[in-house]
Amino acid sequence: MIRHFAERCVAACLLALVVAGPVNPVFAQNAQQNNAQADLAAQQQQAQLLDQVLTAWFNSSKDIQKLEGEHRRFVFDFVFNVEKQAAGRFYYEAPDKGRIDLAPVSVKNGQQNQKVNPANGQKVVLKVQPDTAERWVCDGQQILVIDDVQKAVQQFNIPREMQGGNIMDGPLPFLFGMPPEKAKARYDMQILSTENGAIDILAKPKQAQDAANYKWARIRIEQKTMLPMAVQMLDPAGTRETVYTFPRIAKNHNAGLLKGLIWWKDKDPFKPDLKGYDIQAAIAAPLVQNDGQPDGERTVPSVIGFEYQAAQKLLERAGFTVKFRKGEPAVAKQLVHHVQSQLPQAKEPATDDSTVWLTLYMPMVAQTGGQADNQENAPSTPATGDVESIRLPKVTGLFWKDAEKILVNAGCTPEFVQGKAAGRTTDVFVAYEQTPAAGTVVTKGQKVTLKVFVKPQQ
Repeated sequence: MIRHFAERCVAACLLALVVAGPVNPVFAQNAQQNNAQADLAAQQQQAQLLDQVLTAWFNSSKDIQKLEGEHRRFVFDFVFNVEKQAAGRFYYEAPDKGRIDLAPVSVKNGQQNQKVNPANGQKVVLKVQPDTAERWVCDGQQILVIDDVQKAVQQFNIPREMQGGNIMDGPLPFLFGMPPEKAKARYDMQILSTENGAIDILAKPKQAQDAANYKWARIRIEQKTMLPMAVQMLDPAGTRETVYTFPRIAKNHNAGLLKGLIWWKDKDPFKPDLKGYDIQAAIAAPLVQNDGQPDGERTVPSVIGFEYQAAQKLLERAGFTVKFRKGEPAVAKQLVHHVQSQLPQAKEPATDDSTVWLTLYMPMVAQTGGQADNQENAPSTPATGDVESIRLPKVTGLFWKDAEKILVNAGCTPEFVQGKAAGRTTDVFVAYEQTPAAGTVVTKGQKVTLKVFVKPQQ
């Protein structure tokens, strides 16, 4: 509507110029004033419409006690030219509880899609893959990001001032409408369209905490219900686009979206059973406090062994910029595109705006006729019979927990023994010797013994 209004104004100005013929300075000045008035009118109409939409969205959100439904996530990665898909359900309960479950979807072998790269506007071909399973739980006091594949949890404590009704300040603000003045203070917002029963809003973050997560977000709201239909976000680096769609959504539905079906396995959806999960990594990973560092500095979390997208999310949430480097060929397909090493290293201090470089394991290399060919899904060479074998990765120089992740992902069984005393406090519990040695071809399940530095005796 606004776009059509502006187009009519421009067309009218052009027609006036054609009819009048040569333009004298007085006519030119009048035309400029008319254009300025038309622009001002369009801006005022846009601002008025934005206020009306934000007010209606906020008033509708105030009535939400429960919100549940199905959603689908598409992640378009322009670094590795892949499109990952996942689907699941979400659940919200006022004032501050929420849960999201995502599971990989089945895709056709060799399926490809075209997508425009937002960085250069060019179309690229993306290989479609199922995404990894993910669970996100907020109980009002903390946020848990659960990786069921790695059996690891990232834990984010919610500051007291953000608890209660301020869940909209969390990582998913676009499920709910916030007060209009607060929304405009937090985002530079614009109405893109009000057609086909939907409202499209473009939001660009003004605050650093939002800018660390996305460069811009586009939200589509259904006019009839004022509930979200889709959310599209571009990451700060402009290399990954994430889209959520909501095919089914119910507001204040007491019996549940699917009557009689409890889709979570836990007795309480907001208290998941994390027995056997790496809780210690969850506590140590998202170090958002300064921990004694000078103002503007924080400790870099360890992401070694993480899948690259999970590592990028974690570091960006902690306020860092992430860039990638190609590393060694993976010794097992489970390690492809997982973090081999990072710089700065884990636990080193860095400023809030520092860049963390992640070196990733590349697709496996298969030897054919003395030449190496990159084959992403190439199997390891069998040792004897049908027993699968792998070449041991190098894990010396890594903290024991990081070394364990890489060996487990490669299909090995790590065993740790106490070694000599560390010469530096930063070397405590770091592996300095591995048996069998890195590069040795072993069968899957092979036990790998690692000697680690221990604390010096006092």
